[in-house]
Amino acid sequence: QALVSAKPRNLHPLCYHSQNPERLVKKSEITDRWVRREITNFEYLMHLNTFAGRSYNDITQYPVFPWVLCDYESEEIDLDD
Repeated sequence: QALVSAKPRNLHPLCYHSQNPERLVKKSEITDRWVRREITNFEYLMHLNTFAGRSYNDITQYPVFPWVLCDYESEEIDLDD
């Protein structure tokens, strides 16, 4: 609610009509498109970042991407791998 009321310039337009993030994502149907493999993981994450007001245009609001791990069996994770 505070984010929407601040109206950051990069916030997705749908955000202004919904105070509930769950309702916003549902209304956009972006998750359904991702599940049906109509969009890539990158596109899905970019949509979520856009909904959150993140942008490459502002260094303090760069999009967030999770670490991708491929080794789920080791007791220690090598982040250089």
